[in-house]
Order: sequence, then C-alpha cells, then structure tokens
Amino acid sequence: MLFRNLILKVQSSIVRLGQAAVALFLLVAVFSFLSDSFLKPDNLLNILHQTALNALLAIGMTFVMISGGIDLSVGSVVALSSVIFGGALCNNIPIFLAIILVIIVSCACGLGNGIGVSLISIPPFIVTLGMMSIARGLALILSGGRSFSDFPIAFYSLRSIESQGIPLSVFLFLFAGITAYFALKKTQVGKHIYATGGNEKAASLMGIRTHAVKIKTYVICSGLAGVSGIILTLRLASAQPTFGVMYELNAIAAAVIGGVSLRGGYGSILGAAVGALIIGTLRNGLTLLNVNVYIQQLVIGAIIIFSVAVEGLRKKLS
Repeated sequence: MLFRNLILKVQSSIVRLGQAAVALFLLVAVFSFLSDSFLKPDNLLNILHQTALNALLAIGMTFVMISGGIDLSVGSVVALSSVIFGGALCNNIPIFLAIILVIIVSCACGLGNGIGVSLISIPPFIVTLGMMSIARGLALILSGGRSFSDFPIAFYSLRSIESQGIPLSVFLFLFAGITAYFALKKTQVGKHIYATGGNEKAASLMGIRTHAVKIKTYVICSGLAGVSGIILTLRLASAQPTFGVMYELNAIAAAVIGGVSLRGGYGSILGAAVGALIIGTLRNGLTLLNVNVYIQQLVIGAIIIFSVAVEGLRKKLS
C-alpha cells in the first residue's frame, strides 16, 4: 500500500513538473517577444549564473521537503560559511583546508537540525528557525560584524574560474543536480526519503530507519548551503555576515514552483531546478523591462501562492 501511494505521488510530481516546464517555456517566449536582448547568449548565460546559487539551495531543500521537513536556516548557513571561508583565508589558512572547514561546519549545522527534528522530535520549523539565529549570530561573532576582503592570490585564481566563461557555480549546480537526481531516483536511500516523507510510521514499520533518513537530508541541505557560501564569496570577492538574507525563502519557492510538496512524500530534483530557472528567468526578464525590484518580489510571491493553490485545487478535483 505504501509503495502504491508512492507511485501515485510520483505521477503527481511528473504532472507538476510538466506544468512548471510549460510555465518556463511561456516565460521565455514572452520575454523574447518583449525584449530583443533576452535571447542573446550573454544574457542566457547570465540567467544560469544568477540561478545557480538558488538552484543549489533548492536541491538541498528538495531532499528535506520530500522527507517531510523544511529548513529555514540555509540563508544563515550561507553567511556563516562565507565568513568562515573568508576569515580562514585572511588568516593564511590554505584554501583547500578553508573549503574543508566550511563543509564540516555547514554539515554540523545540518546535523544539529536533523537531531533536533528526528531524535528530539522538535518541529522542523522551530529547530531550523533556531539554527537560523545561531548561524547568523556565529557569523556576526566570528567576523566582528565586519566583512573580509583581503584575500591571498589563491583565492583570486579560483575566483577567475567563477567569473570567466561558464561560471564554476553553473558546473557545481549541474554536478549537484545530476548526482542528487540519481541519488533520489536510483538508490535505496532515495526510496527511503520518499517513503519517510510519504508516511513515516509506515516506513518505520517496514524497517526503514526514518530518524537516520531525516538527519541525512538536513546534512545534505546544509552542506550545499556551505558550498553556496563559498561560491557567493568568490563571486563578490567579499565575505560578509549579512549574506544569505531571504535565501531560504527563494529556495523553498523554487522547490514549490517545481512541484515539491510542502507536506512531503513527492517532488523531484529536476522540478526544483526548473523552479529555480523560472524565478531566475522571471527576475532577469523583468529587470530587462525595467520593472521595479519591489514589484518583482510581489510577482514572485503571487506565483508561489498560485502554484500551491493550483495543486490544492487539482487534488480536490481528483
């Protein structure tokens, strides 16, 4: 019965993915008609560049949401990761050790979230809200409220990969997306994540270690937030404790628009990626049309509500 429900949910996620893909195609068509600059190769690469960071966070958020949770701390983890990366480099720590340190700390944040949710049974909203404050506070304490920008030559060598040609962030997004897709669709771990989000009690009765599954999803989510913090530091040549504000909401929005359920149990990495592209395309197109940034935020919020409302209506009709 559990796997039958999972199959039905997968079918539903395919329908949502199709809707998101059609929406993306329509956006591209509309902006291509309204702006001569939209389909230029430089602008399309710019959309990918701007979308990659949110897409990485959306991929991590998809793991958590499919398992039945949510993570509000990723924006603060981005800031903490940026500060640790920048501070380590400014203190003459080799760049590869700085990257490893960021991954360890960011994954530790995810581990704390996962333990709080799965073992202590605190609601995900409360645990990750607390971690949001903890990570932001640590970023401010470690940085003293200031930014880091006096980086060694090795930093700028790595930054040149991010800023020239196809950005490093795009490669990392594609690599993370492909890896995550196969992890969810082709591995036992992925099946356990879907089962846990679909019906945790039934999954537990089937012998699935649901506590461990949830912890893994939060660790993955925070780990990708750590990578995003490094990319953001490379992109802006600065590490600041104020980075990452509202990033968690953008990641959730991308996942929801792409068909990932807020209730858990279904969704896809491809859908989250399409959702991130929809947001990136919408912002880019509206910017080319000189639409006020505040109006852009209003439009994106309306699209999120519309996307969830359509899914709710479809369920009622079915």
